[in-house]
Amino acid sequence: AIQPFIDERPYIVFGHCMGGLTGFEVVRQLRRQNSPLPVHLFISAFVGPHLHGKCESTIFDVSEGVVDDFFVELGGTPQEVLDNLGLMTLARVVMDADLDLLRSYTYLDEGPLEMPITTFGAVQDKLVIVSEIEEWARQTTKSYELIMNPGNHFWMQTHPAYIMRTLGNRLRSVVAANT
Repeated sequence: AIQPFIDERPYIVFGHCMGGLTGFEVVRQLRRQNSPLPVHLFISAFVGPHLHGKCESTIFDVSEGVVDDFFVELGGTPQEVLDNLGLMTLARVVMDADLDLLRSYTYLDEGPLEMPITTFGAVQDKLVIVSEIEEWARQTTKSYELIMNPGNHFWMQTHPAYIMRTLGNRLRSVVAANT
């Protein structure tokens, strides 16, 4: 589905939490297809994919009966959503689907990616342990960087300009280096 949007122009891939795992697998699929690859992969708040099922982070431990508590504990879900039965029903369906995908994920070692990887973590994140975010370094033959931020698992909600500036600056530096 992404193929029509990829050409020879440089691009980056960014994913937060499960979106990070999704972004990683999209990049690996593009590599299998010999498609143009992103110039940089950014992952926020997710453990190295090879740790799936073997890590201390609690991101995989949410059982179906405690999803509501999970939303409250994580932070990042507006009170208006928590107080609205219809929105919480929809949020539960989405979260359950995400958790089902996480539980069914199987990492296959295909070798590291040939692009830099930058990961973002949050100091108060209760789901993901920093040392397990740093495991993304094993997934690249290029540079790796971890950037820690204040806040909880949803740190980006309070720092949208920062994340956009960081991603934009990386892309601009790659474009400038190649012109």
